[in-house]
Amino acid sequence: MKTIIILLLVGNFCLLNAQNSIEIPPGTIQLNDSLFIDVSPVTNSTFTEYLTAKKVLKNKGYDSFSEFTKATNEKGFPIEMKVIFPPLLIEFYSNNNYLTELGYWSGYQFQYHPVLNVSKEQAINFCKWRTEMVSHLWKYDEKHALNKNQSDKINYRLATENELILAKTFFSNSNTIIEFKEKLLDIKLEKNATQFTIFPVKELTTSEKLFNFNSNYGFTGFRCICEMKK
Repeated sequence: MKTIIILLLVGNFCLLNAQNSIEIPPGTIQLNDSLFIDVSPVTNSTFTEYLTAKKVLKNKGYDSFSEFTKATNEKGFPIEMKVIFPPLLIEFYSNNNYLTELGYWSGYQFQYHPVLNVSKEQAINFCKWRTEMVSHLWKYDEKHALNKNQSDKINYRLATENELILAKTFFSNSNTIIEFKEKLLDIKLEKNATQFTIFPVKELTTSEKLFNFNSNYGFTGFRCICEMKK
């Protein structure tokens, strides 16, 4: 059986704590007992992973990962997925000459920068896909047996404005926040963020309001909240 390569969305797990003995939802940091928020806005690299999976599934005749697993009764990840980076991002940014000319799709220089100007519909679909992928992994992968009973209780979604404000306050008070003040394209990153990170971009929320709306940068990004149902 071929296996899917899941690089960022379902990697980098760590235990919540010794008592609970479950893994923190991938890519997130704990906000309270039931909410976990993305460490940073969704990156170019992570969004490329999503675009690649969509392309692979579409070529097989499926519109979603859940549709694929229901149709095939598949317990593993039988899709051989090679991240097509940067061609899919070039296509994604093709309607923005400024970002294209700057090479914002570049796999090396901007892979850990926020994906920009994703529509709200695309952001919602990304969160839904992420829920399906992580839930499936927790349910069937022996490496994540600790979380098997939680696999149907997770839900990635867009954050509300209040949740993002709460997160900024919470992580500021605990000195576990990075807030970049320089221009987005001047920021140098060599790896994924490990602390709650705010870039100089506006962020989509569940409402029409934008978080970090005072940012003087014209682009928008987004991050997900992961809810753990009790």
